[in-house]
Amino acid sequence: RVLASRARERMGMGRGQKVPEPEPAGMMIMGLTLEEAVPYLTAAALVLITILFLMSSGGSKKFLDPKTAKERKKVKCIKRTMISHDTVNLRFALPSPNMVMGLPIGHCIKIFCPNMAGSKKGEWNGRPDDEDGESEIERKYTPVPNPNPTDKGFFEMVIKVYSPGKPAQFPDGGKMSQWFGKMQVGDEMEFQGPLGHITYLGKGKFQNGKKEMPVKKIGMMAGGSG
Repeated sequence: RVLASRARERMGMGRGQKVPEPEPAGMMIMGLTLEEAVPYLTAAALVLITILFLMSSGGSKKFLDPKTAKERKKVKCIKRTMISHDTVNLRFALPSPNMVMGLPIGHCIKIFCPNMAGSKKGEWNGRPDDEDGESEIERKYTPVPNPNPTDKGFFEMVIKVYSPGKPAQFPDGGKMSQWFGKMQVGDEMEFQGPLGHITYLGKGKFQNGKKEMPVKKIGMMAGGSG
């Protein structure tokens, strides 16, 4: 008792006074102090930022898959813009707003549409029509890049419409281009893809099948197909 009394006197306390509770420890996170937890919190934040970045860029799901290139796909026209008197820009919606087209460089898509009859039976633009009697026709096209590299959820095509008699030596015009020219918002397009044998990988590298071909120079030829 004497020792306890002397101890209280030294601490400035008399009888009946409560011994003060110790000061609370610093903030604890899963058994760790804040200082100890900082490295782990930083690492978790970096992982989260990386995941979000991948989801918003390279992690976007691609609509086209080489494994399903022969399967027919349907997309709906959601915007139509006339660029000139005979050229139209058509925008098609992808199944998801976060999806990208995913068409490899150097590849194209095969589009299907109903066949048309020429002004003369069995002929088209004054020549024998090999597609006469067929219910549908097919043509290969390459979509244009989206207005912004980060655009998702759609792809666009720019089509030059060849109307009958314009120019005069083509009295029937273009079959599929006329079909595109009449397309309105809400209409559907059916196609296959991606189609192509050689893919450009970037930095001077091409891929043909499973073989990669590095090159130093590339010669390019531009020409109309319609």
